[in-house]
Amino acid sequence: MPKNIALKIAIVESGLSQVDIAEAAGIHETKMSSIVNGRRVPSDTEQKAIARLLKRKATDLFPADPAQADPGTRPATPRSSVHQRDSSARLQSRRAETRA
Repeated sequence: MPKNIALKIAIVESGLSQVDIAEAAGIHETKMSSIVNGRRVPSDTEQKAIARLLKRKATDLFPADPAQADPGTRPATPRSSVHQRDSSARLQSRRAETRA
């Protein structure tokens, strides 16, 4: 998912920080960061809360087509379950080595 440039611009223009917006919208700071950086899609309720705080329309900040958010970026590639299993196996192996 691409970065949300429209949201970033609205935040800067508002004079508020991401943390301020997150707290006022009832969203955790790390989730807000993920939303702004295009790693997570906010719920409809979160979209409306963020838009209200920024005095914008939710549809202007969160386009239905994520490619409209920033055409210069490519969507994030989700990690496959195979990759996650490999990572987990490596972690378990390291733990076993440190115990030995």
